Amino acid sequence: MDSILGRTILGYRVVEKIGSGGFGNVYRVERNNIVGNTTRALKVITLPGENEYIEILNSMGGDREKTNSYFKKELDRVLNEIRVFSLISEKDNHNIVSYYESDVEQTGEFRYNIYILMEMLTPLTKWLQENNLTVGEGLKIGIDIASGLSICHENNIIHRDIKLSNIFVSKDGAFKLGDFGVSKRMNDTTMAGTLKGTPNYIAPEIYIGQEKYNSSVDNYSLGILLYYLFNKKRFPYYPDFPYEYSTEDEDRAFYKRMKYEELSNPVCAPKTVARIIKKAISKPDERYRKTEQLLEDLMEAKNNLTEDELNTPIGFEPVTKESPIVNEKEAKLVENLYGQTDESISFEQYGITMEDTDSIKRQNALTDDEAEKNNRAKIDYNYVTDEKNGNKLSSGGSEINKQELTNESSSEKSKYKWLLIGAIIITCNAMIILLVVYGITNRINNTQGESNNIGNIGETIAQTAIEETTIAETTVAQTTVQETTSQQPVTTTVPATTKAKKKKAKNTTTTKASGSSSKKSNDDDFNFKNVVE
Repeated sequence: MDSILGRTILGYRVVEKIGSGGFGNVYRVERNNIVGNTTRALKVITLPGENEYIEILNSMGGDREKTNSYFKKELDRVLNEIRVFSLISEKDNHNIVSYYESDVEQTGEFRYNIYILMEMLTPLTKWLQENNLTVGEGLKIGIDIASGLSICHENNIIHRDIKLSNIFVSKDGAFKLGDFGVSKRMNDTTMAGTLKGTPNYIAPEIYIGQEKYNSSVDNYSLGILLYYLFNKKRFPYYPDFPYEYSTEDEDRAFYKRMKYEELSNPVCAPKTVARIIKKAISKPDERYRKTEQLLEDLMEAKNNLTEDELNTPIGFEPVTKESPIVNEKEAKLVENLYGQTDESISFEQYGITMEDTDSIKRQNALTDDEAEKNNRAKIDYNYVTDEKNGNKLSSGGSEINKQELTNESSSEKSKYKWLLIGAIIITCNAMIILLVVYGITNRINNTQGESNNIGNIGETIAQTAIEETTIAETTVAQTTVQETTSQQPVTTTVPATTKAKKKKAKNTTTTKASGSSSKKSNDDDFNFKNVVE
């Protein structure tokens, strides 16, 4: 249906598509005239949808008459919504989406475009993403929608599909009920056989087909909506916030609700509000039969709460694309991803892996020191096993998801593995360094040994030279004495220089000479004495 962009329908130019759902698409339309610029919402429903006719035709065995009958009923359903809007628009509809006009355009043998012009509003789902809901605002949602339902019930109309996506917010902060596509007039023949509504909000007796439709089923759905808002956006019987839940938990919660099991209070609801909500979703004979009673109790509870209690936040702080990223590491990565920096940055450079993704989301607003403390606390946290259902429990007994524990264990094992590898690498490098130092030291010692050997050889040569000199001098002295003795047989005096040289040679021989050299010196001395005598 994007082809209608730019067209003028019901006097308004189609500007953009702003939403879609099971009952059609919604466009923003504008009109400029002498009065000024007016903006509206245009709901467009196409019957049958693209390829839908062929699918139904095949399921009907190619019978076009049966196929056309099928889509005729669908067309009546949409026209019923238009009639309901027309009826309510004539009443005091401050808490019901305003209806202006409609048109039906036939585009084929059995193909229609249905146009419904409505006031421009903000879906409650989007409003909750942009605002942190308070106790007072939660009660106002209940009061405004109960007021809108009262008008419907006064006109014998059951909405049958009260849920989050069918509630809208006006510019002045009023909450309005919309989308009457499955609404039906109340009468005695309205049975649950024509089951309509959303499973998470539908009354159990209607789901299992035990009761007729009546106004209390809308009260029940409104009670479920309020429980969801005051319970941190969790339906009845879900695990309490902040513990995570799975699809299995959703299934268990649905079947518990079908059996009306005992229910705990919404975690953020004051006691008086919790009693009202639990009564609205009680068994048929215990819940509010009239919406006026529910409306009165909600207004009384609001009036009895203090200003501080009404201003207490019960939702979540808005998270948008413009929200600042506290973590400096992530800020650099985002800048790189959006091309705001020329620096090349990798996730591995900053230690971010697939295992860290969920952790980064949870610790987005933490400092590095706080994140490190949380990681250490998570490692040291003691878990015990619930033998009854095999789940992991904290020391306080609260349920923890098994997969989270497995991921933490795997992360710790991976951390220890890399520490072990690092230790091995450091040890190998230390051994290599020790071997190199040992080789250098050994070489230095060998060099010093060679130097000592050269010094010893030099001493030996010098000693030998001294001994030869001494022997030569001694021989000369002996010869001189013999000559003197033969010429002068008188007593002969040994020269002082000869004695000194002899004494020096003897001392040298005693200290450094070998055994044979010492013996020779002694023999020479002996002969010398005999000659002198």
